[in-house]
Amino acid sequence: MIGALAVLLLLVQVQTASAQGQLPPTIDLLVPAPPVPASAGGQAHLVYELHVTNLAAADILLTRVDVVSEPGGRLLVRYATGELNTVIDRPGLPAPAPGAAPRDLRAIAGGQRGVVRIWVSGDPSALPSAVRHRVFVETTAPNGAKIAGVVESLPTEIRRQSLLVLDPPFSGGTWYAGNAPSNSSPHRRTLLAVNGRARIAQRFAIDWIKLGDDGLLYKGDPSKNASWYAYGEAVLAAADGVVTEVKDGIPDNTPLATERAVPITLDTVAGNYVIIEHERGRYALYAHLQPKSLRVKVGNHVRRGQVLGRLGNSGNSDAPHVHFHLCDASSALGCEGLPYVIDRFEVLGHLDVGADLRTLKPWSPRPDQAPDPRAKEIPLEDAVVRFAAPSPRP
Repeated sequence: MIGALAVLLLLVQVQTASAQGQLPPTIDLLVPAPPVPASAGGQAHLVYELHVTNLAAADILLTRVDVVSEPGGRLLVRYATGELNTVIDRPGLPAPAPGAAPRDLRAIAGGQRGVVRIWVSGDPSALPSAVRHRVFVETTAPNGAKIAGVVESLPTEIRRQSLLVLDPPFSGGTWYAGNAPSNSSPHRRTLLAVNGRARIAQRFAIDWIKLGDDGLLYKGDPSKNASWYAYGEAVLAAADGVVTEVKDGIPDNTPLATERAVPITLDTVAGNYVIIEHERGRYALYAHLQPKSLRVKVGNHVRRGQVLGRLGNSGNSDAPHVHFHLCDASSALGCEGLPYVIDRFEVLGHLDVGADLRTLKPWSPRPDQAPDPRAKEIPLEDAVVRFAAPSPRP
C-alpha cells in the first residue's frame, strides 16, 4: 500500500477541491513523444501532445492548461476557455451531425481521452530543459457537489538534438507548402494507431505542390494529371542514406475526384513511396509517386540529389504532389514525426488554396513583400517557397 499511497499523494498534492471531504478529479497526464525543438520563422518551437485521460466515472471539464518551464515555473503558453477548445482532439468521438451546434471538446466523459495539441514558440536561447503541465478541471461528486481542481504533471524533458539538414525533395522552383507545420494542420492532427500504438507520424509533414510562372498550380484541364505543374517532376533524395522500404504499382488518381483509384488502407494510403534512413533512427518518407517510376530498391545506398522516382498522384491524394516527412522508424505512418530543417530557401508569401482548387486565382506576391531568405529552418503552413537549383555535386 505504500507505493499506491505515494502515487495518490503525487496526484493530489497540487489539487484543491471546492467541496469539503471530496477527493479531487482523477486524470492521467501523458506526453507520448517528448518534444525535439523545431526551427522556423526565426524561433524555436516545441510541438507535441498532452494526452488527458479521465480515469473516473464522472465527466470532467478541462478549463485551462498551462505549460511552464522546469525549473523555474515560467509560464510558456496558456490555453483557456474558447482557445482551449480549438487545440483539443477527441479520438473516437463521433463527428457531429450536419448542422449541429459545435461540440465542447473540453468535456471528457469517464474512461475517455482528450489530446491537447501543444505548440510553444520562443527564443531558441531561452528554451528550458523540461516542461510541466498544469491542468485545471471541474467535475461533479456523487453527492452533487461541484469540485474544481488542478493536476500538475511530472516534468517532460525537452530532447536536445541536432536537426537533420536536408535539401528539398525536388530540383528548385517555386512551391506551395500545403498542410505544412501549424497547430491546426490536418497532418498535425492525424493520430493513428499502427501495430497497437497511437502515433503522429506527420507532425512536421509537408505536401509540396509546384507553382507555375503564371501563379497557378495547373494549366488547362485540372482533371488531368499532366495539367499540373508538379506532375512528373523528379523526386530527389534530400540527403545521403539507405533505402529501407519501397512501394510501387498503385495507379494515379484522377485529380480533384471524390474517389480514389484504389481503396485507401494502411497499405495504400501513401501510394507509391520510398523510405530512406538518412541518419541512424531518422527516416524520410517520399510519398504519392507515379507508378512504375521508382528507380531505387531496398538496400540501395543513395546520394543527396539522386532521382528516386517521379512525382505523381497515387494513394490518398487529391492532386499531384509529393508528401514528405521525417520520423523515427521505417514506416509510412507507424512512427513519431521528427523535425528537420531545409538548408536554404526564400519565403515569397502565403497562399490560401481554399476548399476548391478549381476556383483558385493566380497567386502573386504582395507588392510590399520582398523575398525572405531563410537558412536551416522548416517552412510553415501555406508558405510559398522558392528554392534555388542545386549546385552540381561531384
